[in-house]
Amino acid sequence: MGKRESTGNEYQRKIDRGVANEKWMQLFPSGNIHHLTSSFSNHCPLLINMTTEKHFKRAQNFKFESWWIIEDSIEQVVKEVWGLSSGLIFEKLEKNFIGRCIDKAQSAFVPGRLISDNVLIAYEILHTLRQKHTGKKRLMAVKLDMSKAYDRVEWVFLKEVMIKMGCISTVSYAVTINGSIGSVFKPMKRLRQGNPLSPFLFLMCSEGLSSLIRLAIKMGSLREVKASRRRPAISHLLFADDCILFGEATIGGVRMLKDILRIYKNYSGQCVNFNKSVIFYSSNTIEGVKDVISKEMSVRSLTKMEKYLGLPNMVGKQKKEVFQNIKDGIQQGIGN
Repeated sequence: MGKRESTGNEYQRKIDRGVANEKWMQLFPSGNIHHLTSSFSNHCPLLINMTTEKHFKRAQNFKFESWWIIEDSIEQVVKEVWGLSSGLIFEKLEKNFIGRCIDKAQSAFVPGRLISDNVLIAYEILHTLRQKHTGKKRLMAVKLDMSKAYDRVEWVFLKEVMIKMGCISTVSYAVTINGSIGSVFKPMKRLRQGNPLSPFLFLMCSEGLSSLIRLAIKMGSLREVKASRRRPAISHLLFADDCILFGEATIGGVRMLKDILRIYKNYSGQCVNFNKSVIFYSSNTIEGVKDVISKEMSVRSLTKMEKYLGLPNMVGKQKKEVFQNIKDGIQQGIGN
């Protein structure tokens, strides 16, 4: 332990000391002492670190500051830093950017996230719903079908999302006719499939839905679902435009969910096809509640959830019949 002395009100002088002999210094040539803080004593503890300094310091996460934009040098600094990393634009986005700003519920096109993650989580939650026969809390899972997701992306909404994330978008086009360049115009809607940037732009668009769901949960308007008490709470899973929502089967929760989808549609252009969307309830949900909620959501009610991301969500005793179509698809692929 060491003691801190104060001289006036302007500065404090540490008189902490650490003593080591030559043999100790030979054993730990990179050893060092760190002065820790104490809020209730004039003594401060000393932490002896026997590794290198770089291992002791905690790496700081990158955080975008809004005031950077008003600096005159911001554009030049961004160009220099961007130019230091090699590769195409979509490769830089995938490597350095996407994983930091995309919600963990989204598993598509994000390094380190797998489609199997969504499948396993969905299987656990749906298994919980099927096994829940008692209790006052009734649960539901809503599988949404997005209609022509890529074609309906509104660029104005996408631009606002990118600005919120700290990105800048300034794209425009001009058509050349008979050697003459026509008027310049800016695109307003749609992402071109096949463009390597389109998947990442769509992920940024889908962040609007995740943000609305997070806000509703924070306000207490939506409730998440847990597979068990100690498991993490899950509200939704995304894989590109594939979306499945989990929550309590209540009229208030369903109306809030419809409001979220309506706001998301008005601003992003993403439209839900309710005729192809389905809802699945926990086993303790009575038929009267199912009818009211299904009518409110305008979706079909299922007693057994359909496939999710090409795989069955529930596997009973008839495992051979459940996985037969996968086996047939593999054999057909080998035959071709």
